[in-house]
Amino acid sequence: DIMPPENTVNSLLRAKTDMPDRLHSTHGRDPMPGCSYNFRQTPVGPAQVGLTKLMVTDHRFCTEYFKYTDLMEDMAKDAKPYWNGEDIYHSLVSTKVSGNKPYRHDLKYIRLPSRGEGISNNNLRGHMDFRTMWLRKATFVLSLECK
Repeated sequence: DIMPPENTVNSLLRAKTDMPDRLHSTHGRDPMPGCSYNFRQTPVGPAQVGLTKLMVTDHRFCTEYFKYTDLMEDMAKDAKPYWNGEDIYHSLVSTKVSGNKPYRHDLKYIRLPSRGEGISNNNLRGHMDFRTMWLRKATFVLSLECK
């Protein structure tokens, strides 16, 4: 639902070169008290979750993500679509592997017109509740703090 200009992609790739032990994204989320999912964008800097809307990651994080998938499969199979919440899990796995939270960058992108078909467009409250359950379980199974 977004399209990055070439300059944004190059900036994220440079950031990955400069900070290779982090996941990089244009969208970041930090949980609210009680480990509730927060829809609000974080300031530039470390964030607990980097969204897959526009993300640059490392092959190590992807490899480890797939090693840990069995820990979340019970929730993933009930997600709509299957494995919705992968950005939360990928972010937390990257933190577990590297010891560093994802980094949120303030870079330009083009927001494409919505036709009302997005997951959060159809049932925002249910989507937020699901992402809160996902965040709580993922931090628990990965032995991470939700903060």
